Amino acid sequence: MFTNISETAGSEVNGSSRQGQVTVTYNELVEIFGQPGEGDGYKVQKEWVIRFDEDTQGEGETIATIYDWKWGDEYNGDGNGTHYTNVPEWNIGGFDIGAVHRVLRAIKAYGSIEGQVVQKLLN
Repeated sequence: MFTNISETAGSEVNGSSRQGQVTVTYNELVEIFGQPGEGDGYKVQKEWVIRFDEDTQGEGETIATIYDWKWGDEYNGDGNGTHYTNVPEWNIGGFDIGAVHRVLRAIKAYGSIEGQVVQKLLN
């Protein structure tokens, strides 16, 4: 189980960093995780902050972020960016690689995703 805490997250994400990426559409992410929060107005247009509960596979509570990094007009200049509804690849952030695993499992469990889910782990 997970909870979208995008609107209330504060210091809970301080110190997190990009752990991987996923190829999925904005609309699919909204269907799975609900509405995102606003980004920082420069490098991020939209961001989800998701709290995953402890699970039956032995993973404890995990905080994950899903966000578009440097896609928008704010970063690339007017008319040069990609609107968040058209972003094809989303970054997954967290405190460790477990955030990526939890996000990908949630996406796969949804079952009706038309987009291709691609896991890219960072070294």
